Amino acid sequence: MSSVPVLPPSVQAKRHLQTEVLTWRELTLLLSYEADWMGLTAAGLRPPLAHLELQVLAPRGAPSPLSDDQGYWSDFLDPREAIGAGGPRVLAMALLDEFAEALTWRVSWARWDLDECSDAAACFPQRAQLQSWRVAEDV
Repeated sequence: MSSVPVLPPSVQAKRHLQTEVLTWRELTLLLSYEADWMGLTAAGLRPPLAHLELQVLAPRGAPSPLSDDQGYWSDFLDPREAIGAGGPRVLAMALLDEFAEALTWRVSWARWDLDECSDAAACFPQRAQLQSWRVAEDV
């Protein structure tokens, strides 16, 4: 039977979770980043380990390039990767851009856009606003 170390309250209190709401294309995402995941490095239990999470907030149920149809993605990484990229926000945006080039993402997005989002104005208020501007310009 393996034992999982229980972190003392003093270490748990030192946890530092950064969160930020991002807009990427037509998605609103919640970015969560913890440079020292669970305070394990501070507790001397392991080498540096960061945790990066992205969750689609809107439109509800939309896929993200990193998770196809789930809308949630997380990964563990060396915190130096996030620092080297310019911070967790820059890293997340770069990953979204990179994975958005994949055919699987484009197919997932198109499928969701057609099948799941029958009311485009409700799913994409910014699209409706852009269309109203275009109509006004054409008049």
